[in-house]
Amino acid sequence: MKIGVVDIGNSLVKCAIVEDENILLFEKFHFDSIEKMKNFFEGINEIAYCSVVEGINIREVLKDKEIYELNYQNSLIELNYTETLGSDRIAKAHYIALKIKEISIILDFGTATVIDIVDSKFLGGLILIGYRTYLKCLSQSTSKLPNLEYIEEFKVNKLIGNSTKEAIILGLINSYKFLISKIESEFNVKNKFITGGNAKIFLGHFNDYVYDPYISLKGLFLWFKNFKTH
Repeated sequence: MKIGVVDIGNSLVKCAIVEDENILLFEKFHFDSIEKMKNFFEGINEIAYCSVVEGINIREVLKDKEIYELNYQNSLIELNYTETLGSDRIAKAHYIALKIKEISIILDFGTATVIDIVDSKFLGGLILIGYRTYLKCLSQSTSKLPNLEYIEEFKVNKLIGNSTKEAIILGLINSYKFLISKIESEFNVKNKFITGGNAKIFLGHFNDYVYDPYISLKGLFLWFKNFKTH
């Protein structure tokens, strides 16, 4: 089975052509260039997608394709959530439930930082402030703190800082690490995944995690494969 998959996030549109769970082609598009998806998916008849953004209509762009949207209503796994769950998180949960089949933690470092726990069903999660927003808020809301709106890599790895820059960085990193460690222990996590557009910045702090930038796209493929035969 070969299909196209699309994950419309808050910042970018991620697209891939997947065959039998293998990513054959991958590309990221900005919102103002999604017309390029026509060429990317040339020759592909079926598209599965998830979206957290209203107003991006890929059905208009890919009019000649059969389009299937993953959402809360057509999930194939139990979602232990009292309100509509973001379809990107549902896609990643399908990857764990249908492929890994053991209790797992997913760290998604994107616009927000999202932590989810999944086994055969979605157990729950947390949504935290993303690192860019954290740095930007401190910079704009204080007069004496340095402008740290973007840092290429958070290499510093200790408990407390010895400069304002270190204190700001470690305040974020260590709050993440202590919280994540507590969750890992509480749920006896067997598998650990890290993903998201900002994940590479944090890889050095989560060495026992598997970095998989395609986890939502793989989840979309598995959902579609099982949805068609369900």
